Amino acid sequence: MIENDVQPEVGELETYHIYPMQGRFFITREEPETVVDSTPPVKAQPRDHHGAIMMLITSFVMALFVILTPNTPITQQITLVHSFAIPKDIQSFTLPSASRTQIRTIPTTGRGHQDATYARGTITFYNGLFTGQTIAQGTILTGADGVQVVTDQDALLPAANPPLFGQVSVPAHALHVGIKGNIPSYAVDDPCCATSVKVVNRDFTGGRDARNFPVVARKDIEGGALSLAQSLYGQEQKALHAGPDATVIPLPCSSTVTSNHHAGEEAATVKVMVAATCSGIAYSRTSLQEKARELLHIPTDYRMTSLSVHVVRTTPTSVLVAIKYTMLYDFTERNRTERNEQIY
Repeated sequence: MIENDVQPEVGELETYHIYPMQGRFFITREEPETVVDSTPPVKAQPRDHHGAIMMLITSFVMALFVILTPNTPITQQITLVHSFAIPKDIQSFTLPSASRTQIRTIPTTGRGHQDATYARGTITFYNGLFTGQTIAQGTILTGADGVQVVTDQDALLPAANPPLFGQVSVPAHALHVGIKGNIPSYAVDDPCCATSVKVVNRDFTGGRDARNFPVVARKDIEGGALSLAQSLYGQEQKALHAGPDATVIPLPCSSTVTSNHHAGEEAATVKVMVAATCSGIAYSRTSLQEKARELLHIPTDYRMTSLSVHVVRTTPTSVLVAIKYTMLYDFTERNRTERNEQIY
């Protein structure tokens, strides 16, 4: 049996050339050269056909990777920040004013203190002698109800001149502080102090006991007014309607505050009334969208896939917005354009 040491030859490998052209690749096959071999035949060497196949596959994968990875980004996300003037750039109109009033009763938080005071009045002395007399300051007199009063100065009584008595009135105060010293006239009506002398009193008033009491604090009125105003502003701004296509920009509200007590007055509660008037400016959302689109720049071979307009800040004269849009690179349109160019 004859053994054949010659291995079967693997077919010739084909050579391909890959050329990048404007976002695509042009691939050609290299034709084998015709060679006349005059060398005596030699024993064929085995070839690594597995390595050749892997090299060819790797080349195609790299080519596909390059083809599918264009040098232009697939998408672009752009954000613009722009301020539109009102009403120059965006349609707008002023809403009619709305007014409301609310009243709230608020417990007071202030605290007052009153010291005890003496009741004060006058004492009149009558002299029946034909000679003058003096009643010293500090003379204590007792009324019918037991309340004692004391004179604040000397009483210099003139002599009687019939049919008239000599008389003089001097200031006096209750001996003890408090409301008990408030006595009516003639509570003291007795002879006293000297021969032929009688004394009577006029009303003693102003005596008070020490006490603590509630007082209206300034913060009671201001805090109540602020709370009412905020509530009213919210209600009125919700009541400002301008149609489905409009966005309202509230204008500063005006308000007036009144109360039934002033700060510092004694009271357990205080009624606070707030009258508020609000208005606003409304602008068209459609107009805003249209103005935003005018700022967009869409390059050739791109198409816009999303657009959003976010209001950042508003004032009565302007609207600051962030315009965000996404562009997609349109390979279909690019290829269509290139084919049309090749045709013509």
